[in-house]
Amino acid sequence: MTTLFEEKAGFWKEIQARVAEIGSRLEAVPIPPDPWLRGPNETDADIRRTINRLRAGVILPRDPRAVETLHIAKHLPAAKDPNSNLSEHIRNIDRARRQDHGRPRKRSKK
Repeated sequence: MTTLFEEKAGFWKEIQARVAEIGSRLEAVPIPPDPWLRGPNETDADIRRTINRLRAGVILPRDPRAVETLHIAKHLPAAKDPNSNLSEHIRNIDRARRQDHGRPRKRSKK
């Protein structure tokens, strides 16, 4: 006859074993590269040129769902935070797009 304490201890040991198994499975899966992160030697000009080539059809996107991903990312709470990495990437993409279209920056009225 087991006590309640022994039953709870056995239950938690089983939970820990399952969590460890899930963790080992997740560690074995490679993490895909983030298509929005800038490379170590990539400048704003490189990003603009890549965007122009994509629009012209010279190169194909690595992930055709990238536009949809960007649209979804713009509506995430992290995109509203001006200090987050996500909002910085979105601003960089929007700046490159605005510069490509030749629209001048809005100047503040004095």
